[in-house]
Amino acid sequence: MRQRQCATFDTSMPRMLFDGNLAQCFMVKLGNHARNTAMRNISTGVLYIFIIHQDQTGNRFFKWPEQVANPSWVDPAPSSVSVQAFIGLNGQLQALMPGTWNEVQP
Repeated sequence: MRQRQCATFDTSMPRMLFDGNLAQCFMVKLGNHARNTAMRNISTGVLYIFIIHQDQTGNRFFKWPEQVANPSWVDPAPSSVSVQAFIGLNGQLQALMPGTWNEVQP
């Protein structure tokens, strides 16, 4: 099965289920708090990327799935973008390095 380049999620979904069989890149649009997240089908040695966009209001909370180890904070600034890279390891996602923030300047 061919994976999508980047699967898109938004906070209108009651639960965000990130599936490693469907994508390795996950783009999340925060228009509200994201408190119900999960990850499944993590493959050892595979690189996974999360791109998290705050809306124009900002200050939205993103709860990382339980399978994620050592993630960076998500930038709370309005219209900001946070990016975090992980490597799959024994059913977990291990952060490769600190995530990046790209705060949009007014």
